[in-house]
Amino acid sequence: MQQEDQPSEVASSPSPTETPQPPPEQLTPTPPPETTPSENTSPDSDKKEKFKLIQSDLAKRLDTTPSTIGRRKSDDSFAEWSQSKDPDGIAWKYLRKSRVFIPVDPDKRYV
Repeated sequence: MQQEDQPSEVASSPSPTETPQPPPEQLTPTPPPETTPSENTSPDSDKKEKFKLIQSDLAKRLDTTPSTIGRRKSDDSFAEWSQSKDPDGIAWKYLRKSRVFIPVDPDKRYV
């Protein structure tokens, strides 16, 4: 029996409902969706997060040692002392429960 000659590859054209896709090198990435105000990503929340410091980070900011911060953090004059050492004049207080330092006046606009 003889086999009929059939082409080994059949070129298929896209069906009318399919959209031809460009080659991968011509595809452009889709940018991520922009955040909406309801996602709580305001500059104010960023600043508050930026100004939550652990002891070693506050020591670097105040140009002192972590042990000095540790000794002074419970002093009544800590806010005034830290303000005098801070390059932006920020007064700091220690939150014992969360073990971080935050500005005394978190609503103040710091640059």
